Amino acid sequence: YPFDFVYEIEYRLQDNELDIIYRIRNTGDRRMYFGIGGHPGFQVPLDEDGAFEDYELKFEGACSPEQIIFSEDCFVTGAVKSFPLEENGIRLRHGLFDHDAIVLKHMADAVTLTSGQSGRYVKIRYPQMKYLGIWHTPRSEAPYVCIEPWSSLPSRQGIIEDLEKQEDLVSVEENGVYCNQWSIS
Repeated sequence: YPFDFVYEIEYRLQDNELDIIYRIRNTGDRRMYFGIGGHPGFQVPLDEDGAFEDYELKFEGACSPEQIIFSEDCFVTGAVKSFPLEENGIRLRHGLFDHDAIVLKHMADAVTLTSGQSGRYVKIRYPQMKYLGIWHTPRSEAPYVCIEPWSSLPSRQGIIEDLEKQEDLVSVEENGVYCNQWSIS
């Protein structure tokens, strides 16, 4: 990686909420470019009751997300498509991930993993992240789902470009500090 930096992650547990704070300090002598995100995974079902298909991801607030299309080797293709929601949510089913992760933009800044069968839920808030990845092992009946807030996207397929020209990367000036906070409750 061509930059000098200090990367700190702070975890704060307050009642039933875990705050995750990223601090990246550019210790180099030029502007630094990077992307950042989380990769939390959650067992589904959240308790002994119900099944994976009983769960959904409910977005907080109305939104009209678009799905970022990836190549088979996980590069951004440049294509996007509308990702219609059902009652402002996504009903989980294992086949949803047969083509790998679903990465969305233009969605609400919080989502709740919930089921009508259980009183338990997990809420992820990510107000500073532009993208949300949703994933489990493709073509499997994996008993979990990853809900991943991201600041930026991977490289575009077939395009080699300088970091300062790559769309969506975060940048921090010399001796600058970048902070980002998201939470799980």
